[in-house]
Amino acid sequence: EKINSQVSQHEMQLLSAKDQCQFAADQAAHELLRLQQMKAAAPQDAAAMAAEEEKVRLLREQLAGRREALARSQADGHDLEMQKQDMNLEMTQLHKTSGNFTDKLKHSAETDNLQYSTIESLGGAIRKLEHETEVLTVGLHEAERIGEFLNKEHSLMRQQVEGVYQGSLRDWAAEVLRLKTAVEIQRYNDES
Repeated sequence: EKINSQVSQHEMQLLSAKDQCQFAADQAAHELLRLQQMKAAAPQDAAAMAAEEEKVRLLREQLAGRREALARSQADGHDLEMQKQDMNLEMTQLHKTSGNFTDKLKHSAETDNLQYSTIESLGGAIRKLEHETEVLTVGLHEAERIGEFLNKEHSLMRQQVEGVYQGSLRDWAAEVLRLKTAVEIQRYNDES
């Protein structure tokens, strides 16, 4: 925008310089014509003629100065136009780069979202497996206690069948009940 503003200023200065040059050229041509008419119409004194010729010379110098200013303004305007084109090219490249970066950022966000949902589903699966592991562990402990109880009960039954058990049938039943109660108490303590 700054360059566009400078280009506009130089264009206005260029137009102004052109107008001034044209005005000065018109004045010089008019003055020259007037002098030529005066010279042809009536011979005048040398002082008046010299003054008029000095005016023409000054006007020509002024015209030359204005032409130089116009040429400088045109050169500056051309330089600014080239800078403007370079800036437009650079902006186009920056827009392309920005678009590429935006596309990469969108792709990265999509990948992140996909990874997040995958992690969430894996986390859910892990929590489910942990819960199932706990249930299986509790079930395994329960099965071990029951197995231990059944082994002891089996041992007592074998002793009873083989006649090796020292006590009565009632003592044997009390011993089995005591083992069963001990297993239940152990299970209750493990669950607490």
